[in-house]
Amino acid sequence: MSEEKGITPEDLLGVGTWVRQGPATLVVRENGWVVLVPGMRKQVTEAAWEVLGRKPAPEEFLDAFLDAGELESIDKLKALLFGFHDGTTGTFGVKGSTPIVVHTAEGAQLIAGTEEEPFVLKTLEGVRRTAFGDLPAEDAVGLPRVSAGIIPVRGFVHATVDPADLAEAERTALAEQVEEQGRSIEDPEAKKRRAAAPKPPPRPAGSSASAPLIKPATADRPTGSMPPSLSRGSGGRSTAPAAAEPESTGPNMFEGLFASAPPAAEAPPAAPPAPPQPAAPAPATEQAQASARRTAPGPAGSPRDPPRAATKACRAHRASPPGPPDTPTPARPATRSATAGPTASPRRHRLRPLPSRHGPRRAARACPPRRTDRGRWSAAA
Repeated sequence: MSEEKGITPEDLLGVGTWVRQGPATLVVRENGWVVLVPGMRKQVTEAAWEVLGRKPAPEEFLDAFLDAGELESIDKLKALLFGFHDGTTGTFGVKGSTPIVVHTAEGAQLIAGTEEEPFVLKTLEGVRRTAFGDLPAEDAVGLPRVSAGIIPVRGFVHATVDPADLAEAERTALAEQVEEQGRSIEDPEAKKRRAAAPKPPPRPAGSSASAPLIKPATADRPTGSMPPSLSRGSGGRSTAPAAAEPESTGPNMFEGLFASAPPAAEAPPAAPPAPPQPAAPAPATEQAQASARRTAPGPAGSPRDPPRAATKACRAHRASPPGPPDTPTPARPATRSATAGPTASPRRHRLRPLPSRHGPRRAARACPPRRTDRGRWSAAA
């Protein structure tokens, strides 16, 4: 609810402790609460939690808290606020000038320390509401409400009585008190000084604290040109201003990419390629392969190319008719060279055709074998 419209009785917060998060520390346990200034040691915060769990009397809390926190005196604390509630009776202690406001049937009352009396301990009857610091909004929807714990706060509201249980006149009087105190609880003198302080002059509308925008140099270059630092042949960075780059004469590949022109007509689909036909082997290649087979060396001991003279003799023997048998000719004794040693290889003689008196079978045996179609060597028939 905004301050211009005011606070209506229906907008007041119900029973509980409603918080607004901030830098201070609020310790809530059992029927009491303690507010510590920001930056307090963890040992002091834990001491407040421990002492509240004992449920001490309000008059004994301060001494028990100083002993548990190992503090020599209350003067070691810059500020301290605490309160204990027993129904509508409340006892409050404040060290320092930071105030709290307590709403009762008689009206709102501020409690704070002074220069003459830094620490104040006061008991009030008919307490309906207690507030400290910057107050949370008067809207219970989604607002954090604490029953027990240690919470960082900027301000809080502790409602002892539900405004819905009050009479119409009492609820209206409470709403007027809350609206009069405002959304921040502070000393009236400090509030007057802050209101009387001159306001800072408004900032001119044309001035801006931000740095002026710098236009990048790439926007001044023609389309398709390279920056001077990336041009070819640049050996180092130069402080002199770069000369203007000539505009590129080549086609711009990105021209029309983002334009609103209609897209070009689609080209008709290309015909599918014809299946490849098997190529016939060239005759020259077959002849070369046959020649390579004839000239390739075979394994050791197997003749692949018989001598030409022996082949001619076999052909002549097959062509001549058989004649009458002749008298056998004595075999020529094998002669051995006198100078050849025991390891000398025998002399090779040229094959000669046998006489016709030995018959066709003897001549066929003398002919060299020939190769059949299956790749085997066989004797000539």
